[in-house]
Amino acid sequence: EGPPGLIGTADSNGNVNVLASASSIQPGLAIDGDGAAYFNVYNSGITKVTLDGTTTVVTGTKGIRSTDIAIDSMGALYYASDVYYASDASRINPIIRKIAGGKTSTVVGGADENSLATEAPLTVPTGIGVLPGGDLVVTEGQVVGSDSKIRRIAPNGQWRLLSSAAVNKLYPVGPVVVQGGNIHALMRDDYQHWSIVRFNADD
Repeated sequence: EGPPGLIGTADSNGNVNVLASASSIQPGLAIDGDGAAYFNVYNSGITKVTLDGTTTVVTGTKGIRSTDIAIDSMGALYYASDVYYASDASRINPIIRKIAGGKTSTVVGGADENSLATEAPLTVPTGIGVLPGGDLVVTEGQVVGSDSKIRRIAPNGQWRLLSSAAVNKLYPVGPVVVQGGNIHALMRDDYQHWSIVRFNADD
């Protein structure tokens, strides 16, 4: 246990190495198959901490405003951002990016709702998860809004809706949890009723 409001590591003697303060930590936390943790520090980038306390900045890109982070079974890292700024400081709409093999690519985000996921617009991505077969599950939208939805996105960019507030009046309001072939999402309705909804990945 370290000082409040900080993220860091501690050895068996209680010595604490502070990695980031609460004011600079962005939403999102992921654990890979080796137990290493990944989180986003606004002023340094997405950071990896192994079980022995070794720290590595994975992105090297400062100023990422993340909303969630996920890792697939092959070790590829995904992060969702409600606002992204390019190297020339121009603003880009919400996107989801993938980091694998030292390369970064955009997998979701664009302008045309009827296009592939790389070209389809996001509202506000609030959660991402990865299914065993490599498909992404993305929750997006506002707390209350007809644009709130849950999408399943295949590696080739094809996507389909799992849930749409415009149809069922349920709004995803937080991270999505993928466990095996099941997808769990925290949702609410217009009357402030909260529920955890489970989707079967085979549906």
